[in-house]
Amino acid sequence: MHGHRSAVLCVCFSSDGSLLLTGAADGTAKLWQVDTQEVLHTFSGHNGWVFSVAFNHFSYEAERRMSDSADRLMVCTGCDDHRVRVWELEDEGDSGRSAMPWRLALDFGAAHDKPNAHRSGVRSVCFSPHDTFIASCAADLSIKLWRVLDAECSSTMRSHADWVTQVGFSPDGLLVASSSYDHTAILWRVADGEALLTFYGHESWVASVAWSPDGAQLATCSGDFTVRLWDVKRADGSLSDGAMRALLRGHTSWVLSVSFSSSGKQLVSASADKSVIVWDISAVDEMDVSTRDPDPPPDISKELERRLRHSDWVESARFAPSKKGRRVQSQIVVCAGHQVDVLMWDVQQEPPTVIGVFKARASLFALFLLRLFALVDALARALSPSSPLRWRAPSDEIDEESNGGAGARKIGLEPEEVAILQDLFSGLDSDEEGRVATTTLMQAA
Repeated sequence: MHGHRSAVLCVCFSSDGSLLLTGAADGTAKLWQVDTQEVLHTFSGHNGWVFSVAFNHFSYEAERRMSDSADRLMVCTGCDDHRVRVWELEDEGDSGRSAMPWRLALDFGAAHDKPNAHRSGVRSVCFSPHDTFIASCAADLSIKLWRVLDAECSSTMRSHADWVTQVGFSPDGLLVASSSYDHTAILWRVADGEALLTFYGHESWVASVAWSPDGAQLATCSGDFTVRLWDVKRADGSLSDGAMRALLRGHTSWVLSVSFSSSGKQLVSASADKSVIVWDISAVDEMDVSTRDPDPPPDISKELERRLRHSDWVESARFAPSKKGRRVQSQIVVCAGHQVDVLMWDVQQEPPTVIGVFKARASLFALFLLRLFALVDALARALSPSSPLRWRAPSDEIDEESNGGAGARKIGLEPEEVAILQDLFSGLDSDEEGRVATTTLMQAA
């Protein structure tokens, strides 16, 4: 089996670090063996870009040792066709990893609970810590919690004023954090769906949000080129007032994803500036928050960063989970984006070194369109540097009621390509901020 044919938009490790899951603009998700960088399975059937992928928390190695267990390894995908799909690994018999049999177990928004389906493209999915729920968010401004056992939506949360870009459970599973094009992140209580805390400060759309392993901090990244750390909990376990703990500057373009290491001492951020930065935030953790002036937050970026260079936009970067007795594992970072090849870095080495490549199968036409988009993007930003463009896939139909009047510009390849370029350079205003993982120009690939 072969790798992706177009830009890779998301990447995720299994809980034991032995498997990697990727989603791409070619409408597929792929399961890889980390040690060999070989494709084990391709999840097809999506009718659009796969913007998000997630594993449940059940270890593949544990499943092989506990074949009588009712639990199974599962993967989830969030797609631009409005649907949330869950695949389950069936009994593989003696075939081993070379022929891992998967079945589509849940299809939220189609076969399961269609009335509660998202009304626009799904941007992010994740399992709760005990795999009881799946959280999803979409361009329809909503966050949904799906019960895995009952195969239905348990609640829908709304408060954001624009697309919701990412969602994630706290380590204890009691809270959910979300990020949005409305320049904010919001903290929600799972039990009743109440919005508890809103994090303000970004000067542009917020692309990603991530929890620290201890659940005490959030990290966000944005179209304002920054990464920010926020206090969520005080020492006594109570919720904080959402103060910004630190401001990290280093990227020269939109920052598209952020993630913590297993130790919580490092962050990794991916950007449209064709780089990934590994931040050593141990110095931030040691700061005495009670004695510092919260305005402005500390900016100690130059002391913290290590940069990984790529040949094109990087959409997603993740640390490999740490393993007992394998300290070096927490120093492995996997990066995915418009380069199509997914790179695995050892960031403990000096300089950081690529130690593995999950190879793409990109067509020449797809690569041509990627380069064309890069050129168009550069021209557009030169004409209007303060207003990054929002791209939307053809299936992202949002009416004014569901969009809360946000009225985002829709750009598509159909019915004619010329309209795209005309729309790129005309009628832009400062409220039309945003971005999407890839351009609809790539749909033709």
